[in-house]
Amino acid sequence: MKTPRWLLLATTTLLAGAALGCGGTTAPPGYLAQVHSGGQLSMVAFIQLTVSGAHLSGTWSETLLPPGGTETYASQLSLTGTLSGQSVTMTLHGTVNDPEGSTVGTGTISGTLVGTTLTLAVPQVDGGLTSVVFAGSDTAAYDRAVNTLEAMAGTASASAQAAAQASASAAQQAALDAQVTAAAKQVITDIDGLQGLTISTQALAQDLLAQQKDLATMRSDEAATVADSPLEQCGDADTVQGDADTVQGDADTVQGDVETVNAAVGGPEAAISSLQSDFAKLQAIEPTDPEFSGGAYLGVDVAEVSASAPVTAGAQITSVVADSPAAGAGLAAGDVITSLDGVGIGSTDDLSAAMAQVPGGETVDLSWVDASGPHHSGTITLGTLSLPTQAQVNAAAAGAQAVISQATGTASQDLSQAQAVASAAATEAANFVAEYCG
Repeated sequence: MKTPRWLLLATTTLLAGAALGCGGTTAPPGYLAQVHSGGQLSMVAFIQLTVSGAHLSGTWSETLLPPGGTETYASQLSLTGTLSGQSVTMTLHGTVNDPEGSTVGTGTISGTLVGTTLTLAVPQVDGGLTSVVFAGSDTAAYDRAVNTLEAMAGTASASAQAAAQASASAAQQAALDAQVTAAAKQVITDIDGLQGLTISTQALAQDLLAQQKDLATMRSDEAATVADSPLEQCGDADTVQGDADTVQGDADTVQGDVETVNAAVGGPEAAISSLQSDFAKLQAIEPTDPEFSGGAYLGVDVAEVSASAPVTAGAQITSVVADSPAAGAGLAAGDVITSLDGVGIGSTDDLSAAMAQVPGGETVDLSWVDASGPHHSGTITLGTLSLPTQAQVNAAAAGAQAVISQATGTASQDLSQAQAVASAAATEAANFVAEYCG
């Protein structure tokens, strides 16, 4: 037969019960055994027998609490058997209610019945037999033992629920931390993108200088015209007029430079808007995670490896934040991170997942391949991400706005100057032509 789960447990202790009746010769109401596993009660069984000559019949009641379980399983089986002197042979019939749904077949269990002690040789998984002793007892003792098991199950269930709640809480906290970390890193990236912002006005300066040179040429041609003979002066005055047109062309070029500057201003303006929007998102998420302890911070922006990368898998660095752990380790744009703390990095998602498992301030092993091909490895102490503040956002936005204002101010001033010079040159040339060709 397939032996019930509890019968496979090797350690059994006896719950002593007093014999009922006189001189120990009257059969007690039943026989009780308790089974322990790992030093803890895990099973109680109660046998009631009816003896009719050499024939036995009765019931086998059992309640099981599997090791580490949070629920008891009660079963009621019938039994038949024979009694010859002190020798007992019995067969259990029915289904054992346990997590495996074990079914008791028609196998035989043998033992002895001596006074109020029933001893059975129980088959084990390894094919051997274990002696299980049942002491004379009653249903009240069985009920008390069952109550003990159920109390243990309740305690285990409460502990399991507490552990599950703690696990769920930890998972929720980790998810919130991940959200806040991602939002904070985006804001930090936005701020870093505005650091050292410049809008070039070099073309304006160069074209203003060209206009001044062309104006000087016009003045030189005016002087040469004055020195010419009267027959040549009118034709040369036309040259002066052409010079004035060139000066106006320079002003038109400056106008184009101004439009280029104004177009360039759109990038920083959009970046300021993105910074403010991303910070608003962080502010919306942050209050949901008051226990945020700071995520690990490497200080790089990454993308999937490009076709020109030295390896085919990893997280390729697109930029490195100044004064970050990555900058201190010598990482640079174009390098490809291939391993973090023993975890292979095949993509940007792999890097994010690996970073999420490491607390801020931890020293980890890092492997990477630089843009020219050599492989590197070493240790790096990750930073702890500090949440950006409103003051930092305001400072970054104000700094970028100052660059924008300076560029647009310079462009406006240079255009005004170029147009004034062109207008003055045109008037001067017109007067000069009138004087010599009138």
